[in-house]
Formats: sequence, C-alpha cells, structure tokens
Amino acid sequence: MGLLTELDQVKAVADAVELLDVDVLDFEHLELNSGRDFLLALVTGPHVEKVVELLERLRSRSQPAPAGGAVVAHTNDDQVLHIVELMQEWHSSRVKKLSLVANAGPDVKIEARDPDGKPLELTGQLRAGFQEGVNLALQMFGKFPLTVTEPADELGEEE
Repeated sequence: MGLLTELDQVKAVADAVELLDVDVLDFEHLELNSGRDFLLALVTGPHVEKVVELLERLRSRSQPAPAGGAVVAHTNDDQVLHIVELMQEWHSSRVKKLSLVANAGPDVKIEARDPDGKPLELTGQLRAGFQEGVNLALQMFGKFPLTVTEPADELGEEE
C-alpha cells in the first residue's frame, strides 16, 4: 500500500481543514506504513506567516551539522542579520586597533594611563611586555566565529 495510502491520509487531513470556518493551529501526527512518522502542521488564520517562520527556524535547528563541526543556522530575520553585522564590525575594529599596537615600531610612542589617570609612556621591557600581551589578545580574538552567506537557490525561481 505504502505511498498512496500515506498521501490519502495527508489529503484527508487537508480536506478536513478546508471545511473549517475558524482559525486553527493544530498538528496531526501520522504514522506512515514505512514505519516513519510524519508531522503535519495545520495553520489557518491571520498569523500563518509568523507560524511558518517559527516552524522554519525550528526545522533549521534540527538539521545535522555539516562535516567539520561547523554549525549552520538559517534565518530570514533582518534584525538577527543586523546584529551579526554589528558584531563583525566591532570585532574587526578591535583587531585593527590591537594590530596597530602589536606591530608598532620603536618610532611609535605607546602610552597608557597610570592608576591616577596620568599618561604613562611605555618603554623598554614594559613596552615589550605590553605588546606581547596585545599579541596574545589578538590570538584569543582569532577569526570572527560567524559568517553570513546567501543561500544558493537550489530550485530556481518559481513564477
């Protein structure tokens, strides 16, 4: 029987929802003849798009991580993307500033503030130790751990 029976079950659920004249949020759990389970989300009403977005987030989190240990998150949320961009800019700015200090030659004056807030020029071993500390900070910062990529359109555009 297999697939035809399974599709008949899905069609029966869809037909039943079509007859409803009220907004609905429900889930129908179907056990397929193949032994696999199937969860069908039934959503009607003005909030369908929001529910679809939330279910898509849940679905994307359940996908296994690709080889190499990298984790992939899918989002269409512009606020999340904006936050990632701000974090990337912050990270890049800090790395650039630390790199300037770490690579400063002997002709570049490096100043810090003493506990009283007065300027203190770093020289000799104090300067060398400070620059080594900055190099350590750069190693700890490393490469920014998030990247944003546009998904490849696998199915082509539908019209």
